[in-house]
Amino acid sequence: MECPHLNSNVSCSIDSSRFPNGTPSSWCCNVCRSNKSPWVCLTCLVVHCGRYVNGHAKKHFEESQVTGVSQKKGEKQEKEKSHHSVCMDCSNHSVFCYRCDDFVVNDTKLGQVQKMREHLQSATGLRNLGNTCFMNAILQSLSNIEQFSCYFKELPAVALRSGKTAGRRMYHTRSQGDNSVSLVEEFRKTLCSLWQGNQSAFSPDSLFYAIWKIMPSFRGYQQQDAHEFMRYLLDHLHRELQYSRNGASHPVSPQDGVRLSTAEGKCCINGTASVVTSNFGGILQNEVNCLICGTESRKFDPFLDLSLDIPSQFRQKRSKDQEPGPTCTLRDCLHSFTDLEELDETELYYCHKCKKRQKSTKKFWIQKLPKVVQPLWVWFGNLKTKSQNMNALLKIFP
Repeated sequence: MECPHLNSNVSCSIDSSRFPNGTPSSWCCNVCRSNKSPWVCLTCLVVHCGRYVNGHAKKHFEESQVTGVSQKKGEKQEKEKSHHSVCMDCSNHSVFCYRCDDFVVNDTKLGQVQKMREHLQSATGLRNLGNTCFMNAILQSLSNIEQFSCYFKELPAVALRSGKTAGRRMYHTRSQGDNSVSLVEEFRKTLCSLWQGNQSAFSPDSLFYAIWKIMPSFRGYQQQDAHEFMRYLLDHLHRELQYSRNGASHPVSPQDGVRLSTAEGKCCINGTASVVTSNFGGILQNEVNCLICGTESRKFDPFLDLSLDIPSQFRQKRSKDQEPGPTCTLRDCLHSFTDLEELDETELYYCHKCKKRQKSTKKFWIQKLPKVVQPLWVWFGNLKTKSQNMNALLKIFP
């Protein structure tokens, strides 16, 4: 939400000398000295722990609501009331306002929130292990989806090759006959390393090794398709998370016993929800109408991504000297995807009322939109002749 309290609560200056030593994600609460879930007040730059630790950040806000009275030169002077209601998570840099009781998406007119983020951020890159740009690009993208990455970072560690789990949850890989490797665990460790900010670059060797074992098609150091890798990765993460070592049939969240909602299970793979389907899963409605008798057929399918064609009016073969054509937007692609389409002779629909194949129309509806949409843009040239370079100006953000 857009917070109306930013301008009066966010400090105009960032004084590095007032911050604790070490990386922001490891800072300790000014009261209890806990380094779990540190939040920095954007008014006074003091660090406190979050509400799920000892709640000192919230207590700091509540105490600031009491107007203090100071004594100076025999005169009572009322201290200026500062609300101290806006604070920033030192790990993922999300901003929360206690007066709004919600996360904040806007910034001050001077951009002070973004400046604070840049000050706290110590970005960690991923080393190229040999044509692994496809993997690194996907890992960086997924790590910046807050709800998705926070889920994995809060998961308990997995004990492998050991009968002693010390109360830690274990996951098994369906594609392997043993528990010598866990994709969930290696993915979790990679995300944690990316967000710790204590190194300039991280080598995801262990994750890459797990991928080689679990996804044989990605073995070696050849160039790979990033979107295909993401689909394989999300699919395997989803399947591992479906079952714990004790055979639980429901996906379990970082807090034992907390399950994903049944509503999220409607748009998932194999009927079971996970953090993958709750973030990326949607429902597509396929509607076919017989043009002879008017019979309507509906089918509902879960999806994790949308394959969107570049509309034909935006695809053209141009020489270098020609002016660029019109810009295609995401909205244009979605309109084209959901347009009513008459099926040609090779795709005649079998009408159960007419008892034969008839001319019909088809239309897609997005019945449930996912929290995170994965659009895949595709366009086709003349496949019967030699390949052609198709030019299109694509504006990804609407």
